[in-house]
Amino acid sequence: TAAVCSAGHPQLTYQVAVTAVVFWMASMWHVARTAEVRTPHPRTSAPTVLGGVLLGVVLVLPQMWAALEATRHSALSGGRDIGALGTADLALTVHRSARAILGTVRSVNPGFFVGSFEPIAYLGVCLVILAVVGVASSVRLPAKRIMALAFTALALGSFVISLGPRTFVFRAAFRLLPGFDFARVSARWLVIFSFAMCVLAAIGLDAVRSRIDRPVLIVTPIAIVVGVVYMIGTTTLPDGLTMTIWALTALVVIALLALSHAFHRPERLMWALGGLALAEILIGSTSSIPQYLRSDMPFTDARSATTDWLAREEGYTIALTPDFGPLPDVVVGLRPNANTLVGIRSIDGYDGGVQITRRWADALQRFHPDPLIDLPLRSNLLPPIDTHIAARTGIRHLVVDRTQFDSTVAQGWNEPLRSEGVLDVYRNPDWRGEALSWPVARIVDRNDINDVLRTTVESLSEIALVEADTSIVSDTCIAQCSVTRWDVTHLQPERIEISGTSDVPSLVSYPRQAGSGWSAQVDGQDTRIVPLDALYLAVEVPAGRHTVVFEYRPTWLIPTFVISAVGWAVLLLLVIDNRLIRLRFLRRRRNTSDD
Repeated sequence: TAAVCSAGHPQLTYQVAVTAVVFWMASMWHVARTAEVRTPHPRTSAPTVLGGVLLGVVLVLPQMWAALEATRHSALSGGRDIGALGTADLALTVHRSARAILGTVRSVNPGFFVGSFEPIAYLGVCLVILAVVGVASSVRLPAKRIMALAFTALALGSFVISLGPRTFVFRAAFRLLPGFDFARVSARWLVIFSFAMCVLAAIGLDAVRSRIDRPVLIVTPIAIVVGVVYMIGTTTLPDGLTMTIWALTALVVIALLALSHAFHRPERLMWALGGLALAEILIGSTSSIPQYLRSDMPFTDARSATTDWLAREEGYTIALTPDFGPLPDVVVGLRPNANTLVGIRSIDGYDGGVQITRRWADALQRFHPDPLIDLPLRSNLLPPIDTHIAARTGIRHLVVDRTQFDSTVAQGWNEPLRSEGVLDVYRNPDWRGEALSWPVARIVDRNDINDVLRTTVESLSEIALVEADTSIVSDTCIAQCSVTRWDVTHLQPERIEISGTSDVPSLVSYPRQAGSGWSAQVDGQDTRIVPLDALYLAVEVPAGRHTVVFEYRPTWLIPTFVISAVGWAVLLLLVIDNRLIRLRFLRRRRNTSDD
C-alpha cells in the first residue's frame, strides 16, 4: 500500500486497489466455500487487511499530504473536459482494439501499428486464446470458478474503462472519482486488462495440463468466431500478412488444444502452448518502443562539454530541441526532465500533472496569449523569443537545435556563445542576475500582470509588478532607478540567503515560485512575501545593507513526519512480535518432541 500510494499517478492507486480487492474477495470466497484450505475466515481477516492498508498510508503520509497540497494549488486540479479525454492519443478506440490486443510479430513499431503509443496492450493471439480456455474450463470447476470469474470481470471492466468516455462506466467514474479527469487515464487501464488476461491464460495452461474436456474444445472455437466477427465488423484490420499470421497462429493453438484432449501426456502440449505464447510476446517485443530507445550508454553518461558548462552557470536554461531521438541527443538537448540528469537548472517543466501551479499557468501568458498550460514552456514560446520577458522569468541561456529552428527564433540574443554538434547556446543580453533589487514597484491586478508583461515589458525593465500594496517601496523613481544585483550567499532547495545594499527602499526578488510554505526574513525579522510579477519570491527591504532569507517549511511537514515515524515504529514492532511468536511456537514444538 505504501509503494502504491507513493507511485505518482493516482490511477496506479486505483488500479492496484481494484485488483487487490478483486483478488482478496475471490480468495476469501474460495476459502469460505472449501473446507480443505485452512486460512482465516473472511470476517476475521478483513480487519487485518484494512489495518495493513491504513498502516501503509501512514508510512508515506508526508508524500501523500504533499500531493494533496500540490493539487490544492494546481491549475489542473479542476480536471479536463470529458470530451478531451476520449481522443485517440489518450484512450483506446474500438476500431483499433484488435491491433492493440493481438499486436504483431512483424518488425513494426507498435505505436505506428496501433495508431498511438498510449493504448498498447500487446498480448498475442496465443495468450488471448489461452485466456478463453481458462475461463471456459474453470467455470465448470467449483475450486477455480470464483477466481476465474473475478479476473474475467476485472479484464472486461478494465477494457471498458480503457475505451474512455465512450462508455457509461468511465463517465460515471469521471463524475464520482477524483483523478479520472487526468490525461492518459483511460488507456492505462489496459495494464490491468493485460494482467488479468495473463492470469486467465495461466489458468488455461493449467487446464491443458489436466487434459481439457470436450465442452471446452467446443466453446473455444465459438469464442474465436465471435472475436473474428467483432474484428471484421468494428475494427480497422491490419494488412493481409499480419492477418494471415494471426489466423495461422490461432489454427496452431486450436490444433494443440485438440491434441491435448487425446494425448496421454498433455503436459508436453502445455509446455508447447506456453512456449508459443511466450515466443509470440518476445518476438513482438523486439520492435517495442523501449527497444527503439534502448542504448548501451547509461543516462548519467549522456552529457557533453556544453551541458557541463551550463551546469556551472547561473540562471535558468530553456531548450528548443526535439523531444524524441537517440539517448545522448535528448539528454544533451535538455528534453524536459532530462536536464536533471546533467544538473542544469531548466525552467521548461513537463507536461501535465498537479505540479502545474496556478501561478505558473498564469505566467505562461507572458509568452503566449492563449497558452497550453499542460505542455512545457517550450511549447508556448512564440518566435522570436523576447529577451526582456525571458530575463524577467530568470532565463539566461537558450539552447537551439539549428536543424529544427532557424536563427530568427533567437533574434536579439546576439551570436551563439557556444556551439556543439547541431546545438547553439545563446546568452540573454538582458539577464541581470538571479537575486535583484527593484527600487520601483507598481501595483497591477494579478489577472492582468502577465498580459501587461507580454505587451509592454520593455517599458517595465526597471519596474517590479506586484499584486498587493507595498508599504515602503515607491511606485515612482526617486533617487535610485536602476535594478541592481544582490549576492546569493547560500542556495538550497529549501533555503535561499541573499545579501546586498540598496540606496532606497526596494523589493528584493529571487526567481523561485512564491508558493504555499515559503516564509521570509529580513535581517532575522519575519516579513511578508510580496510576489514579483505574481510569480517569484520577493520581499520589501528598507535602504541600506540587508540579508534576506527565504525558507520553505510548510506547516504540514513535521506533523506528517511524526505520524509516519509512529507508523514505521508500529511496523517494526509487528515484525518483531511476529518473530517472537514464531520462536515461541518452534520452542514449544521442540519441547513437545523432546517429551
